[in-house]
Amino acid sequence: DGRFLAFADQGPDEGPYAIFLVSVESLERRKLSAPPAKYYGDSYPAFSPDGKTLAFVRVAGASLSDIYLLSVAGGEPRRLTFGNPWIGGLDWTPDGSEIVYSSSLLASVNSLWRISASGGAPERLALGGENAYKPSISGQGHRLAYRQGVFDSNIWRIDVQGSTGGNRSPTKLIASTRGESGPQFSPDGKKITFCSGRSGNNEIWLCDSDGSNCLQLTSFEGPHTCTPRWAPDGQRIAFDSRPEGHSAIFVVDVERRVPRRLTTDTANDVVPRWSNDG
Repeated sequence: DGRFLAFADQGPDEGPYAIFLVSVESLERRKLSAPPAKYYGDSYPAFSPDGKTLAFVRVAGASLSDIYLLSVAGGEPRRLTFGNPWIGGLDWTPDGSEIVYSSSLLASVNSLWRISASGGAPERLALGGENAYKPSISGQGHRLAYRQGVFDSNIWRIDVQGSTGGNRSPTKLIASTRGESGPQFSPDGKKITFCSGRSGNNEIWLCDSDGSNCLQLTSFEGPHTCTPRWAPDGQRIAFDSRPEGHSAIFVVDVERRVPRRLTTDTANDVVPRWSNDG
């Protein structure tokens, strides 16, 4: 009805982000949602077409978020989705029967999904492709706009010997159409471990020092597997991954390629590094 705006803010207590309503006429604001203290907070509010309900995203952790529905009149929100690793925007269909949203539900890249406003299993949309975010549906309901992100970082090498001037030119060493990051030379300098999304998910990879003979070491098929670190013996690589939502430390033997989990607590354990004696 054009009378209110919905937005996310921390409020004066600086707790988790919550959803607020503000009157366009009086500028009076009212807090609608109250996320639990340990949650990151609520975001992406979207009014239903009849203006009676707000859909929003509640973020439970670094890669855990779900959609909730809340009456504008107040009350407790109703959880609509379960177990989404990341949600990047949402919108209602014009008849208010469904919500289209962006999520990395099946892989480390976001795609577009739809779910009934009454609940049920989400369905992946055939349109949008990978890295699709922030869907917006036209008022007539026959067009959908979205943002598509392109992430293609590569690993480069630069010679630090020879000329002392600033004219050294880096050369591309490890590349694909996906992101490559976190390179580290093996102790003997003959191999490089790195993380790459070239298989469709971020995994730990291995290659020769010249970037050739790339070999996939892990197959978690989920987001956020990275930060590989060689053991001093050159036989094992430590890294972190999130196969169950929170991050844990793993070690993989280079020859056997079977990851072994080291940490089992519910905290987020990240960025491992070996002691010098291994």
